[in-house]
Amino acid sequence: MSTKDKYLIIAAGGCGSRMDNETPKQYLEINGKPIIVWTLGIFKPFVETKNIVVVISKEHQAYWNEIIKYYPEFSHCKIVFGGSTRFHSIKAGLKFIPDNVLVAIHDAARPMASSNTIKSCFATATRIESAIPLINLSESVREKTGVASKSINRKNLRLVQTPQVFNSELIKEAYQQDYNELFTDDASVAEKHGQIIGITEGNIENIKITNPNDLKLASIILSSSSPSIGME
Repeated sequence: MSTKDKYLIIAAGGCGSRMDNETPKQYLEINGKPIIVWTLGIFKPFVETKNIVVVISKEHQAYWNEIIKYYPEFSHCKIVFGGSTRFHSIKAGLKFIPDNVLVAIHDAARPMASSNTIKSCFATATRIESAIPLINLSESVREKTGVASKSINRKNLRLVQTPQVFNSELIKEAYQQDYNELFTDDASVAEKHGQIIGITEGNIENIKITNPNDLKLASIILSSSSPSIGME
């Protein structure tokens, strides 16, 4: 593994409108614990708490205050207020990341990235300065064209997850670009800047919790005894 220090940015500024709940999804509880706490917990073996930047909405500060009230170990995280888009939020968080380190950027609503996925992302980024986890598609894919659609060969298609890990200097440079609506994740920002994106295998459980059905699935997975998710 790299001798470089490891840092983490948690993207936690979203409101989760598809969850149909007044509480932002990252603060909803699964099995008695807020999603964001599950997410922070899976990085404990890899990143010191003082090296974690949590990017939140300014309107959600009261939610975070409740988190550190009951989970004071996360009071050492750096809290940053995000911007109008994920791009602007991550850009704000990167201001607190030093040069010459590895930085993982992860969605707060992905509490089930496995230890193997996180370890592999850091290891791959050590070798080629960037890494993203991918998983195979298990269903057929079609491209919609107006009222019609056409089949697409899924052989070379993959689903992209987080954490996405980068050499901090390179990703900070990439985020100096102007915002582009095609920036759907950090890899797309880095790639537009000319960076080659390393890939590694993700884990199928590492879903982004978006709707109430995802909550039910996560509850089952996180209540299991499987050590691959980094259970405490």
